[in-house]
Parts: sequence; structure tokens; C-alpha cells
Amino acid sequence: MHQSTHQTKTLTRPIQALVAPLIQRLYDFADDDVFPASLPNKLDRLPNFSRWAKACRSHESVMFNWEPGMMLQRVKERMGRMRPSSTA
Repeated sequence: MHQSTHQTKTLTRPIQALVAPLIQRLYDFADDDVFPASLPNKLDRLPNFSRWAKACRSHESVMFNWEPGMMLQRVKERMGRMRPSSTA
């Protein structure tokens, strides 16, 4: 299998387009409520993954409407609604 080292300005591979938003969330939601705070450092220790993740996370098509604070708040609200109520 041949791997190209050519970098492009667009996310041309379907996997990049599909996974880039997930990668963004893994980094931005690492606050010990959604994901462990140590997750970004652990991911960054994987050299090939960290280069790819950085490229995905910095791409304008991923970031054009990304507001991490607002998105994190919405996720935490949803998680709160899913937790069982302690009053029964």
C-alpha cells in the first residue's frame, strides 16, 4: 500500500471529512467531564496521528463554524438530561 506524503489544502479523502469533527471534539471536550483532560496529551504522543489531527483541526472547513465553548455547554446539558434523577 502506497502512502502519499503530499499534503493538500482540502480534506479530499472521505475519512478526513468524516473524522475531522470527531478529532476536534476529542481535543476541545477534554475537560474531565466529557473526556479525560489528559486525552490531548496522550493523542499528541502518537506522532503520525498528532500530525494528521493537527492538520484536520486547523482546516478552515472544520473550523468555519466551530464554537468550542458553546458546543461543550450543549453537550454537558445533554449529558445532564441523560443522567438518572436522584429523586424518585
